Amino acid sequence: MPIIYNSPIIRLFRWSSLIERAFETNIKLFARNKSRDLLPPTTSDPYPVIPGLLALHVRRGDFDWHCTNLLYWASEFAGLCQLPGLPDVFTPPVRNPGNYTQQETDDFMRACYPSVEQMIDKVKEIRQTEQGKGLNKIFIMTNGERGWVRDLRDAFSAMGGWKSIATSRDMELNIEQKYVASAVDMLIGQRADVFVGNGVCLFI
Repeated sequence: MPIIYNSPIIRLFRWSSLIERAFETNIKLFARNKSRDLLPPTTSDPYPVIPGLLALHVRRGDFDWHCTNLLYWASEFAGLCQLPGLPDVFTPPVRNPGNYTQQETDDFMRACYPSVEQMIDKVKEIRQTEQGKGLNKIFIMTNGERGWVRDLRDAFSAMGGWKSIATSRDMELNIEQKYVASAVDMLIGQRADVFVGNGVCLFI
């Protein structure tokens, strides 16, 4: 795993101009003043952190039944999500298809398909940490239906303390960029101060 993580393919990765232009178009979602709120890119760091931004990777849609399928196989976190040193560690139940306890099912679904209340609790927990003290903006990377996304946004808004709350559904994308909307989400997530992903999901 360290060989992959430290490989030139990972370290020197760059997004295409199509993705970068989409990012520039949507900067207003999490930076009211570009020169004041964003760190300038450099040759060594073309995608600097956006101070105060919390990015949440929230899969919905087909992930409802997919998480049930993943539980059947007692799936672990995928790929780079298993790197040592990451704050969240996930231990799936011992594989026992069709015979998981309610507690095992609840624990797995909390990691794979969390409820709005569980996401709120997770963000509250993060804001109590040293890394989370300065968070003041949220970007929700999601394929959820607009009504559900609106309810999720309202729940985070009720917490207070956020300068802005934006979602994938708020992005302005041209006809080409709509085909790579997930990659635009990934670039924003890459630049977040704190990123909370779905460890069992390989894709946005």
